Amino acid sequence: LGFYRTTCPGDCLKCADCDRGFWRKDCADMDSGTCLACDSCPEHQYRFGCSGSLPGSCKNCESCPRGMKRVGCEGTSPGRCEACSPGSFSRDDESVCHPCSPGTVAPKAGASKCEPCGMGTFAASADSACEPCAAGSFAPSEGMPSCTPCEACVAGTYSTDTSQCVACPPGKYSEAGSSECHPCPAGTSSVLRACFVSQTLFKRRE
Repeated sequence: LGFYRTTCPGDCLKCADCDRGFWRKDCADMDSGTCLACDSCPEHQYRFGCSGSLPGSCKNCESCPRGMKRVGCEGTSPGRCEACSPGSFSRDDESVCHPCSPGTVAPKAGASKCEPCGMGTFAASADSACEPCAAGSFAPSEGMPSCTPCEACVAGTYSTDTSQCVACPPGKYSEAGSSECHPCPAGTSSVLRACFVSQTLFKRRE
């Protein structure tokens, strides 16, 4: 096996190797054989051992460590492991990367999981860091893909962290949409979150 003759009697000649991706069939006796292309395999498999006088067989593409995917596993190549790109991840014993779900991020390559954005932040893009909500908007829980516009706090309340409106303490007042409360003018006191004296309402002067 692996040799043939051109004349009989005559010396035995070694069967010639075929190009990569081919194997030599029927090289024996007085026949030098023929090079045939290696058969293709189903998806996620490759042709293993197709060389010389052997046609080889299909073998499953191997999995990769977490945070990596297998690329180039086709034909007669087993491929190689490559890090998942930012915005995607893979778990143990997988060969593909999965995109991050909305509201989660993986800003660096080779992630094994996507992290949810915290309260007050959102994921503008899965391949970048979480961003804080802009003024006038909020994210009430983790894993928000966007921020929700705030409703203006009513007069007598204020908000500093874009999460909720808080009533002004006694002796202070605020106008609608305020981020802080102001002391009532001298000689007045706060009643129903506004400052009064002699039944007259005083507003803060600019």
